[in-house]
Amino acid sequence: MVEFSQKTNILFIQEQLTQYELLTKYDFESYASSMMIEQEDLKRAEIFKTLSDVNRLSIIRTLYIANREMTCGEIGQQLDISKSTVSYHFKMLRAVGLTHTRRAAQSKYLSLNYQNFNKYLPGFLDSL
Repeated sequence: MVEFSQKTNILFIQEQLTQYELLTKYDFESYASSMMIEQEDLKRAEIFKTLSDVNRLSIIRTLYIANREMTCGEIGQQLDISKSTVSYHFKMLRAVGLTHTRRAAQSKYLSLNYQNFNKYLPGFLDSL
């Protein structure tokens, strides 16, 4: 009778451990999922902060309409803003992942990062 009771206790403990492992796995996946959502929300907040500047919106619109990479000088000329101001805005847009920058000699070429626009702001570019 003692053996049966011990086996029953062992089986009960094993069952509890299995349930705990499943619960822990679920909790971890749930936690990881919520952390990923939180990280994406923080990314979106940073993007919206960056887009709150009229000059940056104008740069994005100019790049979208041109449908090609452009230099600071080209964008500055079209928008009537200085190269240094455009360069500053290039840096801000690149920091949040909305643009790509390619350097060739002393020129910086900027292009839109369509992948991030589609991920974080689907349809935004078409609204410009």
